[in-house]
Amino acid sequence: MNLIMAGEPGLKGLREALGTPEGAAVLSGMPKAFCGGFAAWIGSLRKPEAPPGADAVSLEAGLRQALWLLAEKKGCGLRAELKAMRPHPYVIELSERLGLDPYREAGEGFVFFGEAPEDNERLIGFAAGGKERVIRDGKDIRYLTPPERGY
Repeated sequence: MNLIMAGEPGLKGLREALGTPEGAAVLSGMPKAFCGGFAAWIGSLRKPEAPPGADAVSLEAGLRQALWLLAEKKGCGLRAELKAMRPHPYVIELSERLGLDPYREAGEGFVFFGEAPEDNERLIGFAAGGKERVIRDGKDIRYLTPPERGY
């Protein structure tokens, strides 16, 4: 079964951070072309919806936690590719300037297991036997850890 993501990791956390005085200062210090491109990209986004009948997990708690929770819900392991789930370059740039980790910040969208990604969805990995939850970044392998209690 394929692991699919609909939406953008880290975007909700970034939007919240940009609403603070520090976030507004960072955004106002960016070149006009960057700000215009960012505004156009934000305006082009469609609200991701969970597919009917899918056991989708929201990116609200962050991408890493969503992946863990999905695997727990389905009782399986998973293997995901970091490059397939990278946030949009605007999210990465602004998150770095604000000291945020877009993989841990609240996102907008869902992860779920399905047959094939539809429009506005990305194939980011697949279900695996056992309980191992792995994110590959080229030759590097990172293991997901359980979510913090109460988070």
